[in-house]
Amino acid sequence: MIRELFINAAIILSFTFIWGQITRDTKVSEMGDFAKKVLLGTACGFLGSLLIFFAIKTTPGVYIDLRTLAPMIAVAYGGFTAGVISGTMIVSTRMIFFGVSTASLAAASNLVLIIMICFCIAKLRINNLKKWILMLALNIAVVIVTIYLLLIRNTASSDSVFPTLLALLTAMIIVGMITYYAVEYILRSNALFLQFKEQSSKDFLTGLNNIRQFDSAMNEYSLRVHNNSEKLSLLLIDIDFFKKVNDTYGHAAGDAVLKQLGTVLTETCRSFDIISRNGGEEFSVLLPDCPHDQALEVAERVRQAVRQYKFVLPDNKVIGISISIGVSTYPDTLSNLQEILHQADGALYKAKRTGRNKVCSIDECIEL
Repeated sequence: MIRELFINAAIILSFTFIWGQITRDTKVSEMGDFAKKVLLGTACGFLGSLLIFFAIKTTPGVYIDLRTLAPMIAVAYGGFTAGVISGTMIVSTRMIFFGVSTASLAAASNLVLIIMICFCIAKLRINNLKKWILMLALNIAVVIVTIYLLLIRNTASSDSVFPTLLALLTAMIIVGMITYYAVEYILRSNALFLQFKEQSSKDFLTGLNNIRQFDSAMNEYSLRVHNNSEKLSLLLIDIDFFKKVNDTYGHAAGDAVLKQLGTVLTETCRSFDIISRNGGEEFSVLLPDCPHDQALEVAERVRQAVRQYKFVLPDNKVIGISISIGVSTYPDTLSNLQEILHQADGALYKAKRTGRNKVCSIDECIEL
């Protein structure tokens, strides 16, 4: 019996860490709340169903295992919906593969009761560890009482029942607590992983792509341009007299301007354009499959949107700013894609040198 319960424990812990690896993916973390509950409920249902096949047969029709920990995990971390999904899957598996009997009906009733108890405990205003201990204690109580009644009915001597219940009780306590700490560890690790992953590609202030992600996007679109014969435009954007904003209103005001500028760029550019903060007050926009004349139109639209925007500072003062934009397009304004950044920088310098608050390419400027 100890061997089989150890196998149950190994399955639960292995599943927990595998689940942690699956859910650390960004796509899963961005799923809606209901979708996450369904996914967790399904996963816990699969776990509980799997444990049934490693159950220990004590008397005819009576099996013991750690399956009730699965819906407990589902309710604790996914709520009532996840618990119902997992419980339904486990009960269905039990009845399909092992038939309908008094023991199976008792097991189904147990799961329903455990899910309801765990849901009520989850609503309590206590920390997660206390909630888990309460859930586990009541889970054990329900299971032990039910198994005891079934075994006593099918066994002549109550003395032979005691070792079975003691082994089950010990296994549920040990595995239940280890599972809690494993799940909490995985949740913290995944949260840190996603945070570090985002920080490695996002600018901490504006939420836009950082210079590292800009370089990565440039490399990706360079390959696409060569393989599909597409056009690629680049806007380099610099805030005019930004130092004066910092000197006059303070660096907190400058940060507020940068953050709001990121919002303006996001709302003004196309949804699939790659917007980045390259450093300081310099921003960039990669325009995939965009010819030069259209890129100039986008740049002018951005310039006007920024000029008309009212930037609100931390002290609620409202100011206006202007930007200069350099535009470069492959293959319209240059034949070597590797030079697109250099040419856009030259166009930006031209816009700065000829009066600021304007859009320039290497050959022309859009006059105000």
